[in-house]
Amino acid sequence: MKKSIITVIVITGIFLGSCKGKHEDKTATTTDQTQAGSSTPAAAAPAPASNMTITATPDTATLGKNSELVITVKNFKALQLSDPDGKVTGTELTYDIQATNKGAMGSGNITINPDNYRLELDNGTKISHESYNSFNVDAEATASSTGNKFKLDPGVKPVALDLFYDETRAVIKLTVQ
Repeated sequence: MKKSIITVIVITGIFLGSCKGKHEDKTATTTDQTQAGSSTPAAAAPAPASNMTITATPDTATLGKNSELVITVKNFKALQLSDPDGKVTGTELTYDIQATNKGAMGSGNITINPDNYRLELDNGTKISHESYNSFNVDAEATASSTGNKFKLDPGVKPVALDLFYDETRAVIKLTVQ
């Protein structure tokens, strides 16, 4: 739904900008006026939302004192957020978690709580989730969670995701393209 709305806004902005630019080019009397007129609509048009591609390396980590939990992070999506004037207000980063409990039958379930995870940014700070989905994984089973979300300030990029379970820690390096 959001993609459809953003697409309509961008197409409308391009259409209005191109129509306005053609009109000003016809009425301009000097080269300076024509150059200024043709660059004005592009500067006034709102900036379209920008997506970043994020790659996790490695995308899988083993946690737990007995290496009983395997977590895979995947489907990283980053959407640049902006206000109605086109000013960038931040980035929304979402991802999915898939967890496998390698414990033997009868050993009980494992609760995955992404609230404990921290996203490290390129400015050295670590932030917690804006929203997340906790879930349980039964012994010898796999379960997943979607829609885990971080809200980043403008101009910063993620560099690592720190995962924690049972007094163990794993670091997933993130590459932004």
